[in-house]
Amino acid sequence: MKFDPRLPDKGINVSHDRPIREALLLIAGVTGALAVLIIVLSFTIDRLVPFVPPSVETWMFSAFKPSDSIDPSDARVDRVQDIVDRLAIGWPDCPYEFDVMIIDTGQVNAFAFPGGVIGITTGLLESAESENEVAFVLGHEIGHFRARDHLRGLGRGLIISLVASGSGAHSLIQAAPLIAARSFDRNQERQADAYGLELVERMYGHVRGAGDFFSTLDEFQPDTKKRHLATYLSTHPGHAERSEALEDLALENGWSADGELEPGEF
Repeated sequence: MKFDPRLPDKGINVSHDRPIREALLLIAGVTGALAVLIIVLSFTIDRLVPFVPPSVETWMFSAFKPSDSIDPSDARVDRVQDIVDRLAIGWPDCPYEFDVMIIDTGQVNAFAFPGGVIGITTGLLESAESENEVAFVLGHEIGHFRARDHLRGLGRGLIISLVASGSGAHSLIQAAPLIAARSFDRNQERQADAYGLELVERMYGHVRGAGDFFSTLDEFQPDTKKRHLATYLSTHPGHAERSEALEDLALENGWSADGELEPGEF
């Protein structure tokens, strides 16, 4: 073989593909890898959640308190706490001691925070026309605790935040309760509705008024008030759909839709 002392081709280390195409392929590959990572970690979180004792959960988040919560000495806190305590009796082996916090905002919402904290907004209390409506919403949040949805939401939310933003773990842990309270999927919401209705029936002996809250949402005027509902409706199934599902569930279980409504002034 004859030796040829020529220098290598100048373009030997230069890709002949278009730079934009290479960049798009790289982005797609990284995005796909991150998506797989999130799915795997979320699946792992779902499997580990049942093994986290509620006592440990409560200890971890015992200092949590929303900055806009009203004074615990407010009479409304005692009344809502009384409703929660009576509802919890319907969950015989309940491992939580629920603590109510009322959040001062016009938004219509309620939350299941880690550690057994149930948050409900002044906007929701003011919009309710009976105690029964409020009881159903609170029972719904207790349903999330029973299924440990809040911890699953917390795990998924933290994973997505860490992967997507690269934020420090410390700042995410501080925001963990809020992340957990906003991470339920629609199936979890439907199951929480079903258990909330069951708790209402056990407490009052009927389910009248439980679904009235959804009718109240339809009647909100003007548009500024409708905007206050955006947070609630964005994370929950459509309220007409939910109301129909509650009616069907009551019929299936033979729960009476007739009964006395408790005053709803908060």
